[in-house]
Amino acid sequence: MTDDAITKKYMLKPGFHQFAPGSAAIHCNENLSDEEAEWYLQRYPHIEALFAPRHPEGEL
Repeated sequence: MTDDAITKKYMLKPGFHQFAPGSAAIHCNENLSDEEAEWYLQRYPHIEALFAPRHPEGEL
């Protein structure tokens, strides 16, 4: 796991994902920042299922 993966608040499930209706499936962990994820989640709450569950801080 990279440092970026450890510090990111939002981690997508493996693969490429479509967020907005009619858009291409271009989003993945390598090209999505936490700020962008929050923006998309505010506008498209249904995409929450595309994200992997995160453990509470301090838990493995």
